Formats: sequence, structure tokens, C-alpha cells
Amino acid sequence: VRRHKKDFWPKLIVVGITLTSWGTKMNNSWKKAIVLVTLTTVSFSAFAQRRGNRGTARGNGSLEQVVQDKIVELNFLTSKIERSLGTMRPAALNAMANKLEEAIQIIKSRGTTGPSYPAPTPLPTPTPIPGPHLPPHRGLITVTGSIENKPFMFDVTDAADLAAQCVAANQNRIVNVDEINISVDFGPSRDFTTSGWWRGEGEACAAVADKAIQMGLPQKMTAGFFAVGSVEGKSFMLEGYTLRDVMVQCTEFHRMSGIVNADEMTVFNGHKIVTKKTSGWWSNSGEVCNTLIQAIQQ
Repeated sequence: VRRHKKDFWPKLIVVGITLTSWGTKMNNSWKKAIVLVTLTTVSFSAFAQRRGNRGTARGNGSLEQVVQDKIVELNFLTSKIERSLGTMRPAALNAMANKLEEAIQIIKSRGTTGPSYPAPTPLPTPTPIPGPHLPPHRGLITVTGSIENKPFMFDVTDAADLAAQCVAANQNRIVNVDEINISVDFGPSRDFTTSGWWRGEGEACAAVADKAIQMGLPQKMTAGFFAVGSVEGKSFMLEGYTLRDVMVQCTEFHRMSGIVNADEMTVFNGHKIVTKKTSGWWSNSGEVCNTLIQAIQQ
């Protein structure tokens, strides 16, 4: 436990102070599910750290093991937070900062001590870690335009961020569209059309992001895997650090969307649009989601 504490707590405080100082500056978002899991783990670990001293003083080895396991788990999660500071949106960032501040205060306090755990000395205030590295001479990039007659304006870091914000702003507001207009960084606007239809916000926003790349917007710059698009007209947005994360989200999307048989999907993976078709049917979540993951990796 002491070894893990030595490696972990300075990192937690660094992330917490940085999040607190950046909370009002960030204009991007993170997946709510990951944030909720992290907040729960932070709260439990800080609580267990306080209770662990009392339990260990009484010889409670099982509680000590719980503390150790949670510290290892939280160490892993804080590493994820450090890598994702540039993509967290304001609400998630502020909530995370508040929870981490609570944990930091608990860690800094002396609390109850036992014979095997002397009172710790106050931890020094660490130097904040640097912010995300954006392209030279630019911060957030403003993308404006319209989807049919619906105007939009988004401040984004890259094409994946544009697609994510577009889907969030147009959820259940787009059915079938065939024309979009885009301007990147207040440059000349361009009109784009399709001979068929972009179905739902998934396909429409995938098209917006894909065309914006052609106009100079950077492709996805963050770690992990990302997908926006549709399966048989049912829109989705999936994002995870691993392909397994994406597979879990895709399986839930398939269940909630009520898809029975599918033979076509459109996927924007942060770099380009990939269209998948089959001469038969994808008849279950395994077939649909495995095909979607192949599209993410192309």
C-alpha cells in the first residue's frame, strides 16, 4: 500500500489541481459514463484511505487489501485523465475537479492514525502539468455552417470533436438531409450535396466532419477509438480507450436501437468515412459490432 501511495497520490493531486485551474477554460467533452466511473472510484478510494488507517490499526487485513486494490485501480484511471485533459468538456471537467478537490483535502488531512500508520506530513503543492498540445499558432478552431436549414457553430480541436459536438447538438433533430454548408476557421464556405440522403444526425455529422477535413480541419488527434455514423439509419456515437470499450458500447447501442437485420452502415472514425455493406444480413450485435470495429480501424 505504501509503495502504491508513493507513486499514486502525487499524480492524483497534480491532476486535481490542473483540472481545477482549467475547469473554466475547456470547451470540449468526455464520455459521461467514464466520468461517472472515475468519480465513483475517486470518492470510494479517498473514503477507504481514511477508514484504512483505523481498520489496519485493529489488524483488519481485508480492508487493507481493498485499499491497495482501489489505489492501483485509481492510479490507472488518473493516467487516463492526464491523457484526456484536452478533450474533456466543461461540465465533466468541473464535476471532476470538484470531486478531486474533495479527495485531495482528505489525503492532506491527518485523520485518525494507528501504531502502524504514523500521521503523515502535509503534501506539498505540486507544479501543474502542461496543457494539451494543440497545432502551432492556433487554439480551438471555429467551424460554422448549416445542415439543410439548421445553422451551427462549434469550437473544436479536431474532426472527431466536431462530429461529437454535432451529434450532441442535433440529437433526434435530423431525419434525411442532402445538403450541408461548411466554413472552417472563418474561411470561405463550401456547399456539399449527396445524390441520396444522409440519414439522421449520425450520417449528417459524419459528412460535416469528413468535409471539414478536406477544408483544413485536423483529423482526430487524441488517443483511443472513435466512431460516429449510423446502422440502417440508427445514429450512434462511440468512444473508448480500447476496442473492448467500443464493443461494449456498440452492443448496448444495438440493443437499445431495436435493430433486427442490417446490411449497411456508415462510420466516421475520426479520419475518414467508411461504408460497410453485406450481401446478406448482420442479424445480431456480434456481427454488427465486429463489422463496425473493422471500420474504426481502417
